[in-house]
Amino acid sequence: MALVNMNNSFYYLRRVSADGMPAGAELCGEETADNYVVSTAHEIKTQDQLAEQQIAELNKWFSYCLYDTKGQIDDLTRQQWDSYWIDDVMGRDEDNDEGWTADRKSGYHIWRYVTENTIPMDNKYQRTGVSTGVVFKGKLLAGDKLDKTSDLYKAISGDIKPGDFDGYTYQVDDKSYPILYLFQNQLYTGWNREVATEAAKDPHSDLYKAAMTAPEGQKSPDALYKELVEANKEGARGHVNEALAAFRKAATAAGFTLYQASNDADGIADGKHAGVGYYFYYFYWNRHNDNYKPGAMGQMEFGTVRNNVYKLAVTGIRKLGHPRNTDNDPDPVDPDDPDENGDIYLKVSVEVLPWTVRVNNIDF
Repeated sequence: MALVNMNNSFYYLRRVSADGMPAGAELCGEETADNYVVSTAHEIKTQDQLAEQQIAELNKWFSYCLYDTKGQIDDLTRQQWDSYWIDDVMGRDEDNDEGWTADRKSGYHIWRYVTENTIPMDNKYQRTGVSTGVVFKGKLLAGDKLDKTSDLYKAISGDIKPGDFDGYTYQVDDKSYPILYLFQNQLYTGWNREVATEAAKDPHSDLYKAAMTAPEGQKSPDALYKELVEANKEGARGHVNEALAAFRKAATAAGFTLYQASNDADGIADGKHAGVGYYFYYFYWNRHNDNYKPGAMGQMEFGTVRNNVYKLAVTGIRKLGHPRNTDNDPDPVDPDDPDENGDIYLKVSVEVLPWTVRVNNIDF
């Protein structure tokens, strides 16, 4: 898990105003349902659309920026996030429910302090380029109920044999892996083996139309996949890369999400977290005032405010997350994307616990 977009600066004393801007702000004022907590970096937060220059300068305003200077996410970008292993966080001091909810919960652990970061009026300015968030990293695992003879089990386990697999595979640590495809929440192992085979069963299905139909003046994903397979047989790396880029562009445009295995433990000396696998990411934007209206953002719904403890719990996973390779994603996150929309990947329960005044009587 990783912290992203933490404000680089903050006011020493709280300020509140009617619109979240510093003009006319009340010093040490109380936050209410009718005002905004004023935060620094308000100039860049209130742009209707973040320009290229502003995206390139996000690191002037925020630490652990989610995006690079071009508004993209890649392996180098992830290195600038404030990342932690889950098991390390779970090994820290426990901080369980002490009566702050009706249903007493346990299993919480203290993570870290975060600076104040709020978004001024209007609600549309609450977006992924400027809001503080948490990135959760997932890895696809083979459950006990998964058929051990299935292609999916073999792919996850690294047991695919290229000679026995009809289609494109690639090497990671001397083992062969196929691309996995997600379409309308259905996961397919390999294009020829499952996508094309399943699509051929119903020429009127959405799957068939997405895989086999060519946009005007272009080639279908299926045709480009065949070219990728041929290029891979020839072995010319440059041709393979070109064919793969053309195929993934067509496939993602048709609504397919592609997952490719990788060794994300490269460079980690302890060996504790080693392992090749299919990795993906979930993005959570810290919720301060929940309006309980999914897909519609409310006033100061997303932000981090001083003197609050945010207790987070992942309560559900709706579907696989965003692939690690942005080019494999039909819906990549963008700096101007709203913090909330109707496309839910991950359910996170958040409880906001305001600090309380504790009176200590000390006798000398």
